[in-house]
Amino acid sequence: MLRWLVRVAVAAVLLALVAAASLYLLRLELATRWIERELARQGLPGASLRVTRLDARGITLEAIALPPELGIRELALDLDLGAPGRPVRRVRVAGARLRLDLQPGVPLLGKLDALLRVAMAGVSQGNAEPPDSVTAGLPVLEITDTQVALLQGTQEALVEVTLEIAEPGADGSASGEIHLAARDLAWGDLGLESAVVDLLFQLSSSPE
Repeated sequence: MLRWLVRVAVAAVLLALVAAASLYLLRLELATRWIERELARQGLPGASLRVTRLDARGITLEAIALPPELGIRELALDLDLGAPGRPVRRVRVAGARLRLDLQPGVPLLGKLDALLRVAMAGVSQGNAEPPDSVTAGLPVLEITDTQVALLQGTQEALVEVTLEIAEPGADGSASGEIHLAARDLAWGDLGLESAVVDLLFQLSSSPE
């Protein structure tokens, strides 16, 4: 009898775990469909992605494709919905491929901004109002393994980008570092075998 009870208890636990996993996967699938639908509603049809994490602390999106300008292997937002002035605590971007058209009047980051806003709305589920800008409150920002293609007419320059903005201090300011590297660069009359730029900068949450 005891062995039978143990087997039943183990089976019940396994069944509960399977049910919980199934519900969690269903939640991720529903979130994926909702974000894709919202992106289409905001004028970004054809967007595809996969939600792999969704909880009160944030959301992770993978295999993001907003053709033809933007592709991201992984985008993670860590949120603090109890802090209205700074709900976004950390933004992590890895494996991004971005094409920026430098023609006048062409918005450079419109699709990325729409993606971040929709992702924030998805995780907050209407409990918190997204800020006017995802950079409001100076969140920690990490961008790695990213390439940006700069386009102007028939000319194209490929730049590798690494960017980090550290945790803000008590005064709201934060230090940052950006690394840019380009190889076989040809732009108009300019030709370079390689070019590397490393910049350190300071950001403030309020104007001087």
